[in-house]
Amino acid sequence: MEERPTKNQLIRAAWLAGWIFLAGCQATTHRVSLTRNTAPPVSAIRPALPPGASAQPQSVRSQIVLGAVGDVMMHGAVKESAAAHRTIGADRLSDNDQGYGFLFAAVKAELEKPDLMFANLETPIAPKADQGSRSFVFNAPVATASALKHAGIDVVSVANNHSYDQGPKGFIETLEHLDEVGLPYVGGGRVPDEFGERTFNLKGISIAMMGWAQFFNSPPGNESIRAALFETNRAEAVVRSAARRADVVVVSLHWGQEYRMTPRPEEVALAHRLAEAGATVILGHHPHVLEPVEIYHRRDGSRSLIAYSLGNFISNQSRTYQFDSMPEKEGAPRDGALLRVTITKEVDLHGIAQVAIQGADYIPLWTENSQGTLQVVSIDAALAQLQSQPILNKNKQSLYLGREAVIAKTLGADVIQGKQ
Repeated sequence: MEERPTKNQLIRAAWLAGWIFLAGCQATTHRVSLTRNTAPPVSAIRPALPPGASAQPQSVRSQIVLGAVGDVMMHGAVKESAAAHRTIGADRLSDNDQGYGFLFAAVKAELEKPDLMFANLETPIAPKADQGSRSFVFNAPVATASALKHAGIDVVSVANNHSYDQGPKGFIETLEHLDEVGLPYVGGGRVPDEFGERTFNLKGISIAMMGWAQFFNSPPGNESIRAALFETNRAEAVVRSAARRADVVVVSLHWGQEYRMTPRPEEVALAHRLAEAGATVILGHHPHVLEPVEIYHRRDGSRSLIAYSLGNFISNQSRTYQFDSMPEKEGAPRDGALLRVTITKEVDLHGIAQVAIQGADYIPLWTENSQGTLQVVSIDAALAQLQSQPILNKNKQSLYLGREAVIAKTLGADVIQGKQ
């Protein structure tokens, strides 16, 4: 028997429709139909078989989920919030990683679900090489790395414009601390392989991941261990080589224009070029706001997924945003998304493998920033908690529903499905 929607679901659907109508549509790239907070679709975008070919009997079918969030920005207020929530204990686990675990505690359960979870680490971790932190110059304690790992992050990119905020020695120290806590990274390494390719084998599916940045705020110096600076022809060759060896190629790219909510034509062209070279998934960051997700149809009939910008994961940006008195775009640096890409590998009885992006969905995120406390939350979970006192929390509910609609419009969700 079909289940009828509840009154709350009908009211919520009306809220979302109204917000999206008012928001309009700005993105110029091809948009993917993403489902939110549901199981990824099982037949979304499989490549067609060549003319005259027939499907082979399946002998093995594997499936993994790749998760990704955006920028980890260690502004002073973020570190202060962590320090204020440190619990008493003798080690990093019992003291909640010096309080840094609090920053991600509300989304830990969701971060742990994907088979491989990515984030952009946009700060050095270099207490020894410390040259101070101030506006636009970052540094963070080792607890940042351990907190990310304990929260469910499996791999980070270290190639971004803040890689050298603590100098070349500070960048090398960052890699040492990541190795120390056992958090893999891409986008940094020994020349000439500084793109830092990592290979992950999950459920019979091999994933090659690498990263680059298009610019640095400070020069890398002459060290033999560096962050990877993007050069198109070389990156294209690296991706092409990786695609011959791995089932899936994931590229992390630090690029684009800050606070722009649609990619520029040059980013779109570059992403398509890398996709044609063999990039299965491209994870973009730097704008500090979300940009659309695109499913790109490659000439060989397969698909690539391009997330032009994953926005901020944690930051102190837009700290004074008021949803009822400021334009929506002012709150965009606090919007986030946990993007989830489902990838399958099917091997027929003749040993012929077919790897494809099966579908994608996302969980809308928001950085709470109130009275000195910062924490990433799932908008879905936050709304669920408010249902017990809808009248008392009317303003908060309006905020979450509004940001949820903005995120949906920005990422390119053509259909917003009801909650499960």
